[in-house]
Amino acid sequence: MTGCYDLWPPYTLAGGGGITPELVRAVANHADVSVTLIQMPWKRCLTAVEQGSLSFALDATPRPGYLTSALPVTHVRTGVFALLGRFADLSDVAGMPEVLIGRPLGWSNWETISDEMPSGPTYTVVQAGEADQMLEMLRHNRIDLYVDDVQSARSLAARHGIRLTTLLIPPDGTDLYVLFGRDRFAEKEMWDAAVTGLQATGWLDAHFRRHHMAQ
Repeated sequence: MTGCYDLWPPYTLAGGGGITPELVRAVANHADVSVTLIQMPWKRCLTAVEQGSLSFALDATPRPGYLTSALPVTHVRTGVFALLGRFADLSDVAGMPEVLIGRPLGWSNWETISDEMPSGPTYTVVQAGEADQMLEMLRHNRIDLYVDDVQSARSLAARHGIRLTTLLIPPDGTDLYVLFGRDRFAEKEMWDAAVTGLQATGWLDAHFRRHHMAQ
């Protein structure tokens, strides 16, 4: 199979490096197939997949307006999104009467982390928008924690001189997507089966926690 990607550090890097290509190669090895990855601009990548000249596009997302047409999408649970804040540890919020948690647009999986939060505080989830908006709300103490893509949040926070801690990765955190062409259903089924098999080994969870929980 041959797929394409655009640069999105640290997930996809020039020369086929990055977190996602590492995952893709592991899935391909589990499926006993060879995979070639080609870097190209995102719109050209999508066009190639839509026209059938390539099998899939990496790191796609089904957000409205991001894809140019409805193509079959598969995904891998990665824990890319996490609960972030300036506390040293999640237990530091246990003594607070109320904790405000900002969430990005489109994220509604509060139930995936609520059971893992310390008992005691009242938790209120507020719509906080994009990463820069949530960071400003955190800076001005309008929220205490927020949910965001780990690497993007840390990079943005570093530019503002704020150190963030990854406090919790939800068990079914938001996904990295692999977008297959319309005539690639057999390849998609093979991919899905390989992902399921690899998930069962625990490798995927360990792989992404190693990347995202590192401070």
